[in-house]
Amino acid sequence: MSPFSNTRAILRWVAFALWLVLTFSLTAHHELWRDEIDSWLLARDASWSQMFSVLPDAGHPPLWYILLKFSVIGGLDWGAMQGINLLAVWGAGGLLLFRSSLPLSVAITVLFSFLFSFEYPVIARNYGLGILGLFLYADATTRRPPNWRISNIIAQILMCCSSVHFLALGLTLFAVRIWGNFRSKTNNLTRFATEELPFLIPFAVSVLVLWPTGKGQFSTSLVDQFQARNFLDSIANSLLPFDAPTAVTFILAICCYLWFILGSSHPVRTGVMFLAGAGILEAIFCLKYYSGAPRHSGLLLVWLWAVLWMNGLNLKIDPNVAVSHWRWLAAPLVSWLLFAWNFPVTLSVWQLEYKMNFSDAIEAARFLSRENVMKREVVCWKPRNCSTILAYLPSSRRFWSPVLNRRITYDHWDRESNGIHSQEGLDINGVINDTIPFFIDWGRRGGPLLVTMQKLKNPGTSGLRLLAPAPTKAWRILDESFWIYGPADDGELVDHGAGHED
Repeated sequence: MSPFSNTRAILRWVAFALWLVLTFSLTAHHELWRDEIDSWLLARDASWSQMFSVLPDAGHPPLWYILLKFSVIGGLDWGAMQGINLLAVWGAGGLLLFRSSLPLSVAITVLFSFLFSFEYPVIARNYGLGILGLFLYADATTRRPPNWRISNIIAQILMCCSSVHFLALGLTLFAVRIWGNFRSKTNNLTRFATEELPFLIPFAVSVLVLWPTGKGQFSTSLVDQFQARNFLDSIANSLLPFDAPTAVTFILAICCYLWFILGSSHPVRTGVMFLAGAGILEAIFCLKYYSGAPRHSGLLLVWLWAVLWMNGLNLKIDPNVAVSHWRWLAAPLVSWLLFAWNFPVTLSVWQLEYKMNFSDAIEAARFLSRENVMKREVVCWKPRNCSTILAYLPSSRRFWSPVLNRRITYDHWDRESNGIHSQEGLDINGVINDTIPFFIDWGRRGGPLLVTMQKLKNPGTSGLRLLAPAPTKAWRILDESFWIYGPADDGELVDHGAGHED
């Protein structure tokens, strides 16, 4: 092995170690928010049958929830959820760094990008499992290690059963394999179908689990909406997540994608494969659901790296072919330009995670954990936002949800719950008035507390007084800063430095 090769190997290990330390440290400082804790509460508080009945309306395949359920059975807390996600992303990053065809100069820009240093490893969601599956598939199909068939089976399960997006990408790869089988002219359909069982079985299971009931946020139709704007936004924000999506950033992103594809060893094949997967992702974004968050738009970039990996980059310069020089430089050059443009904000995100709250739910939980508060009924509005607080309270704790008129932990994602959160103009005073009849001790000694995301103008008219104001320390999830009110006629509750409102 040449000294140059030794140096590159050392640099890879140094980069990997720094990335592990960074993502672990950020995760240790991270406060959960509602999308994270809802999955944990569902696994913790629902039975197996209840959990599977919610998944179609939640819109997620079962693997993530099964892993969380076994963590609960094993007596672990939500830290296990963070650990599972972090290990999955670490595995994906290790494969990208040590096993892919991407040069070190490109791999570094991926690992220390916003997506791979924060969005996917730190925020514990089901996407990490899908990324691991996709990268494991790329490794199994390009390098063909001795255990590649086992790796392929694991990869298919991870993709099909982790996220609807990776289920769609798994279907794209299946179509690629069908085309390859057709071109090989073997036409042995029985053999092909048998070889595809590792994909077909988990794909069928996930489709059955995912199929909407029509009683929640998704209809049984393949089209719930048509938002053409989501196409522009997702393309632009996939490469420039911190810039407002405009026609300029959209065109710039398209040019960067073209440059990446032209830098591959097989531009046409790479382009067709990328467009197939990106097309099915865009269909989901434009026709079913798109949050506008980097976790969704970033999947386009994740898919690009996998496609480049599977189709190769020109890592060797051929002095007899001049075009190979710019192709060899294409991916590193564009990667570093994008990295340099986004890094100042990425760095600020790291700093904010260390210094401030991602969500203020932990602050509200600290107040609700006080001895003279723990036995009180808590009414929360809106329930999805307030459920985050439950992560930091005893597992027996439940909140009363107005309008739904039931004690809740996890979201049922049914029509009633979805209706509440789509009614942005619902008046808080009307909510309180509708809730009072359920509590005979409302506004009296020993009566319930109210946790809400907004300050009440005249709490006294509802028999309440302010106990704890919203700390407003959150830097990311701004609608998880909570105002806590208690009965006006209750001397047992001492103001938490709030004073009384006018």
